[in-house]
Amino acid sequence: MQPLPGIYYHCYRKSGATEINWFTDDIPAPVMEYWQAAYPHITGEKENTARASSAGYEVFGTHRLPSEAWWANYYNPLNERVKKVGPSADPVMREVISETEIEIDMFRRYSDVYGYSFYLLNAV
Repeated sequence: MQPLPGIYYHCYRKSGATEINWFTDDIPAPVMEYWQAAYPHITGEKENTARASSAGYEVFGTHRLPSEAWWANYYNPLNERVKKVGPSADPVMREVISETEIEIDMFRRYSDVYGYSFYLLNAV
């Protein structure tokens, strides 16, 4: 059983995983509603650490991925692509673009409330 969905590093009983999580307990309603629809399993870092522990892992470190990395490597290029594709998009693609623009806006407004953390794990 994987402790978190995003395992991508494993070496000598050491593993790493990324998972989206809340950074605070004070979550504004719009972002809570968005993520409950998009990924209802989102929890806080403390809950993800407990999930990993219950799956037989010791969490010996966490690191929040900075929002600047998301902008530079994901959201800015994605936004540029949306601008290029948008004018000629068919109805299905327009719906995808609309959902993408909502996601980008959520991250713009609430990146201090949620994001991804990297968990360093040791199998026990």
